Amino acid sequence: TKLPKADQWSVYDAGCGTGLAYENIHPLLRQHVKYLGIDIAGEMIDRARAKHPGVKFFRGDLAYPQDAPDSTDLVISTYGPLSYCQCPTMAINEFYRVLRPGGRVFAQVFGPRYTSRAHHITKDAVYLTYTARQLRSMFRSFQGVTVTGVNLSGSPALMAAETRFLGQRIPDSFMLLIVEGFK
Repeated sequence: TKLPKADQWSVYDAGCGTGLAYENIHPLLRQHVKYLGIDIAGEMIDRARAKHPGVKFFRGDLAYPQDAPDSTDLVISTYGPLSYCQCPTMAINEFYRVLRPGGRVFAQVFGPRYTSRAHHITKDAVYLTYTARQLRSMFRSFQGVTVTGVNLSGSPALMAAETRFLGQRIPDSFMLLIVEGFK
């Protein structure tokens, strides 16, 4: 996902968990990122705050956040939060609302093959899987929407090649789907 050239970018991490996406921002770039994370699980927010003092994390529902920003450059939702969300369309509408014009969205959701995954966070978790067609429809308010399939197994080189050659052509044959678009 391309970010605008600026001295500082704002990032809204919807379904931030323990702040893993923040950890993946290179330390030299963090000074240029105004980061805000939201998660419905209070325990995850507590861990995120403990790991990253001074970074803003709050507890909330993706579909009805209380403390969402008014304007952000990038909305990210990684590791499947939309697949657990009870009102994913409302959450996507919220993503659109908080993005500034030209802002980008990057969401990772569970694809049709996710159910064949050998393990999961918890056995009793209730989650939804989506097809590329469903996601294109759900993200229709965004421009330039792409859906790419990706698997999180095998070597990084194999994953990259598989995603590059097949991920956009037959995304529904992958465990995870990545949706990108802009406002």
